[in-house]
Amino acid sequence: MPLLIRKILSLFSAKNSWLHPSTLLNSSLHTTKLYSTAVLGAYIIDINQLTEDVQSAYLHDPISAVQLPTPSTPKWSLSADGILLLNNRIYVPDHDDLRLHILQFKHDHPLAGHYGQNKTVELIHRDYVWPSMWSFIKDYCNSCTVCS
Repeated sequence: MPLLIRKILSLFSAKNSWLHPSTLLNSSLHTTKLYSTAVLGAYIIDINQLTEDVQSAYLHDPISAVQLPTPSTPKWSLSADGILLLNNRIYVPDHDDLRLHILQFKHDHPLAGHYGQNKTVELIHRDYVWPSMWSFIKDYCNSCTVCS
């Protein structure tokens, strides 16, 4: 049973027996509605799968191929789990729509809010980096029917 429902039901335990059964029903229905809304908005990116996809794509990317197995300049490094970092951000190779997948998660997610170009760039650039990232995001946001 989800934590939210357990907490609400605990409010209506035997010590609160003064509550009318219709009150219990109404709060139960309200909780169910809140829970289903939260589930609809809870699209989660699978970080482990993304990590595996990024690592396997390094072999096909000319930029990352130069930096592996040992990065050649100080701005490049390897994380403990073998992810190539550029200025402490995950370098995303141009392979199998990895960049598009990250962009869709940061821009199209129901909780992201279609913030537009600048905010989307900021959200993505916190964790990820790739060449021509700004123009890639700009083109995507310009084609977004929700944003326009």
